[in-house]
Amino acid sequence: MGEQTTQETKAGAVWLACSDVITLLTTDGFVTLPSGNSFKVEPRVRVDQAPLPTVDEQGLCVGACFTIAATNGADPSRRLAMLGFCRSVSDLSEVVEDAVLSCGGKIVLNQIELKSGIHEILKMTVAIPLLNGVPPQHEYLRSAISSGGGIVEKMYRQWQMYG
Repeated sequence: MGEQTTQETKAGAVWLACSDVITLLTTDGFVTLPSGNSFKVEPRVRVDQAPLPTVDEQGLCVGACFTIAATNGADPSRRLAMLGFCRSVSDLSEVVEDAVLSCGGKIVLNQIELKSGIHEILKMTVAIPLLNGVPPQHEYLRSAISSGGGIVEKMYRQWQMYG
């Protein structure tokens, strides 16, 4: 056991210090702190890298992104745009199209661009009735994007006010 020293503070706390453990005695109880030497970092064991994930195991594909713009069809001054990444632009396009048509909306533009060998972009414009109503249909659109393998990174709402 190491050397012990006792020290009393103005607040009435008593410190008992030794080379192994520091104990603080207060009116609320004991607080025990290990010495600085007791913290040891274990060396990391190298683990062989696992093989690359398959297409099903892979979450997102690098370079697949989307822009989906929505209006309520009757009032073009209220717009919504969602930007993000997706696993597959064709899968996302199908799921969003089905969701929009099932809630009575229309697909105005559905365009898939291939910028390079791995960079795909989905540009979609939809008209959804009660887009900004109660309950708002943009949450329904956002859940359709999530179920289609997409992640919404940014969402913009634009309301133009005329004077």
